[in-house]
Amino acid sequence: AKLAPQSARYQYVYAVALAQTDVPGAIRVLETSLQKHTGDIQTLFALSSYYEVLGKSTTAQQYRQKAETLRRFLPKVDTGE
Repeated sequence: AKLAPQSARYQYVYAVALAQTDVPGAIRVLETSLQKHTGDIQTLFALSSYYEVLGKSTTAQQYRQKAETLRRFLPKVDTGE
């Protein structure tokens, strides 16, 4: 994450790995990333999930709502399933 702060994806992957042992640390990484990549849906959903783990349901719901709102604007992708 520190090697590629310009990449929301790298920040997300780093945070997911970090969350295995440090959920508050993962949240810090994701919130920092979100300041630069405000519309990153993966980051928003991850924040929602990790805040839920910490028992902060109101904050989790706020991030989930933002992610769901943004997801409505994404093109539908046919996965062949």
